[in-house]
Amino acid sequence: MSTCEPSWIAFVCRLSTCAPQKTVWFRDLPRRLSRALRQVRVWWKLRALTFCFKPIRWKPHGSSETSCARSLSAMQFIESSVIGLRAACHVLRSSEQEPEVCLFPMIHVGSANYYAEVRRRLEKCDLLLFEGVRDFRARILSLSYSIAARSRRLNLVTQRDALVVPLVQQQRIRADVSTEQFAAAWRGVPWYQRLGLLLGAPVFGCWVYLTASRESIGRRLSTEEVESNRDFEMFESVPELENVLSTTRNARLIEEIASALSAKTAKRIGILYGAAHMRAVSRLLTVKYKYRIVESEWVTVFDYPE
Repeated sequence: MSTCEPSWIAFVCRLSTCAPQKTVWFRDLPRRLSRALRQVRVWWKLRALTFCFKPIRWKPHGSSETSCARSLSAMQFIESSVIGLRAACHVLRSSEQEPEVCLFPMIHVGSANYYAEVRRRLEKCDLLLFEGVRDFRARILSLSYSIAARSRRLNLVTQRDALVVPLVQQQRIRADVSTEQFAAAWRGVPWYQRLGLLLGAPVFGCWVYLTASRESIGRRLSTEEVESNRDFEMFESVPELENVLSTTRNARLIEEIASALSAKTAKRIGILYGAAHMRAVSRLLTVKYKYRIVESEWVTVFDYPE
């Protein structure tokens, strides 16, 4: 549900300027829908033509102090390059905190090898904080990518089906909002935006299933610690939607991270969360708890066919 910048959410953001004022609004709905769809289509084509290839900051062969100094720069979580989509797994340590923290920024659709590699790394963690909203509306929203994963042409799988967390129940914490908290935030979203999300998610999933390629999916998903203009513009006109999909969930995750660090029962904490939420996590760790990156490694989410 937390894939970075899905086009169907952008479509709903476009419709936010069409808030109903009078009953005549319904007569004008087809024209407004057509215009918003054209704008989103043009915007998506422009995004598909622009991507950035930047090298990740690898662990140096020198001292750990050098590595910590270099890690003060912004982290990169997801990168789309000419060869494929890949995710960066970061290991952080702090001179003030005992536990080592491993960040696993997730893409919810990927290759089976990608989730197998993530699982292998999770086995080294003593405690895992993971995401997941138990609500039927969240399941509907996830159709935006789960339907696309059924395409044999794409040959991809979903995180829900492919990633089986290897830790026992006592070592796993669902660091996400409860059903009641999600429902309360959901009620704050205007009804026409809620309707657009619930109807747009499966429609967008079917559209990706029929038309998308791996490259067209991957090029929309680059994520860094510092927000770009597109990140600010996406929820600028729909703050209630941002509260549901991002703000409340980030707050809950931060609470669980603080609790896990204060408990000091785990030596290695893994954070398995959507890539878009990792900005809040990295800022909390580096600013408040003085964590610094000591090791980073790319994991291929999926390759682009030649």
